[in-house]
Amino acid sequence: MEGMTAIVTGAGRGIGRAIAEEFASRGARVVVSSRSLPQLEAVCRGIEASGGEAIPVVCDVTNTADVRHLFETATVAFEGLDILVNNAGVGQFLSLAETTEEIWDTTLDTNLKGAFLCSREALPHFEQNGSGFIINIASVAGARGFSNFAAYSASKAGLIGLSRALREELRPKKIRVSAVLPGATDSPFWDTVSGNWDRAKMIASADVAKVVADVASQPASVLTEEVVIMPAGGAL
Repeated sequence: MEGMTAIVTGAGRGIGRAIAEEFASRGARVVVSSRSLPQLEAVCRGIEASGGEAIPVVCDVTNTADVRHLFETATVAFEGLDILVNNAGVGQFLSLAETTEEIWDTTLDTNLKGAFLCSREALPHFEQNGSGFIINIASVAGARGFSNFAAYSASKAGLIGLSRALREELRPKKIRVSAVLPGATDSPFWDTVSGNWDRAKMIASADVAKVVADVASQPASVLTEEVVIMPAGGAL
């Protein structure tokens, strides 16, 4: 990944932060994005302390103006764009009856609309390059569905569908699209989720990041279309 430029959304913590750090360790220049500047600055300090390059850009992926600013800043700072990782996401364990319209809209807007807006904004840059890579961080919940997780499962199922459609649409332009579907991953996501979760049995965020970086590092003639990553013990 030496010399490549990547944008990672939702990079202030958890899987997104781990992806940014892994990309940087492999030589990529990383633009880290989330809604929290202090978190992003901490990520950048860590990357730079390890000899990598990173810049922070505050962005709400549901806001078109924010997304445009993110891509303008990234392409000016690093003179181009090679990889987009759509990782920003939210979710709550709630029954359908407990799911308010606001929670539904926020979940779908962040997890699905955000990926749509960012992917659309990336296309002109990739088309100019004659290549590019979109990696969408979906979820096993989008493929299997889980009780009391309707909004999240629906949003991730939509993201898988978006990935599949975009993959076929963009093949002729040599723009690759992959979807990564992690199972339960130990991240700050679980800090606010009620229940007795054994996080020791979950996948480490750093291990998910290694898989994502491996997908991004493949030769241009190779595409891992979808990859499912599960805890060795199965679904929790």
